[in-house]
Amino acid sequence: MKKLKDKYLYYVGALVLLVVAPLVTFASSDIRASFRSVANLNVPNLQVPTVVEIPVPAYIETERHIGIYNSTENIFIPYELRRSVSRAVPVHVSSYGMSDIQLDGLVDYDSDTSVDFLLSDATLNESIVTVMYSFDAPITSDTLRMSLSQYAVLPKNVSVRALVDGVMQRVVANISPNTNTVTFPELTAKQWEVTLEYEQPLRFTELSFVNKNVVVDASAVRFLAHPDRQYQLFHNPEVIIAQEVGERPNLLSATDIISGTLSEDRVNIQYTPADSDGDTIIDTKDNCPRVANTDQVDLNGNSRGDACDDFDRDGIINQQDNCVDAPNRDQADIDRDGIGDTCDGEESRVTEKYPWMVWVAIIFAALIFVGLFIVALRHQEPEEPAA
Repeated sequence: MKKLKDKYLYYVGALVLLVVAPLVTFASSDIRASFRSVANLNVPNLQVPTVVEIPVPAYIETERHIGIYNSTENIFIPYELRRSVSRAVPVHVSSYGMSDIQLDGLVDYDSDTSVDFLLSDATLNESIVTVMYSFDAPITSDTLRMSLSQYAVLPKNVSVRALVDGVMQRVVANISPNTNTVTFPELTAKQWEVTLEYEQPLRFTELSFVNKNVVVDASAVRFLAHPDRQYQLFHNPEVIIAQEVGERPNLLSATDIISGTLSEDRVNIQYTPADSDGDTIIDTKDNCPRVANTDQVDLNGNSRGDACDDFDRDGIINQQDNCVDAPNRDQADIDRDGIGDTCDGEESRVTEKYPWMVWVAIIFAALIFVGLFIVALRHQEPEEPAA
């Protein structure tokens, strides 16, 4: 009997693994698919968990958002990206007409911070913002990097200007970007401007110029490696997606650190252009990247799909608005029929369609109460006379 029971447990366990393992792999591959490039991390043979430090090229270090992946267990793990010496040029960032927005997050090399450029309530079509960069010393650059947060899309058009010999020269004129980098002829300047035209809200974790004068003497990534595990480094993401990495060990002050090596960089065959809303239309081509709308219907031709547009300008997108053509921020729907009271021509409740029925019910209830009271009085027993 025990052998039979163990046999059943074996088959149940195998079935669970067949179901759960693909789900774990699928969940991890969603994040891996956001990275364009990958390289293997070569770790020496280990006897116990040990902190490993692996040098990485400067171009990976400047990306600031990578992923260290335990390919044996199909999980991302914590890491520290370190650089020994760097000579960066301080920069002040401002914008035309948006003084209330804190723009430091565009150049802080921190993927946990972001800056939003929302659509203007005053326009039904596109919004325009110009971001100005003033460096303490001239920088040499040929690339503008746009790091997007999840559920965000690229701007419709990008223009770049630089102050050269006292004249603001246009180096990029209204291009429609298909990737998160905009390249142009190499220039050296202290002041730069980026103009963005957009029809969907923008969210950047970084919007910065790649300074070719920055010198990085040493860059390395640290992580806690375990025996008999294989590791990969993913980088160059299309969008920044938060990684579930578990508890972070102390990697900065670790001792007994061993060195590893990075294999040759290669294209990540798992990379898939982002489709945040899962409607089969990639974000860069989707007129509603956060709301599923496979039909891409855009009746008013403003490049925003009707599903995420706001026809009545009440702050609620059409797909969630129970009155698409009439402003009703409170979304009141007393009969709960899915049509807001503001535009509900016929209420569904009987008492709303025939309000006189309420008074009939009240009068009827009062008559019953009076009748019951009279019946109670008639059946009251008379008191016996005193002896």
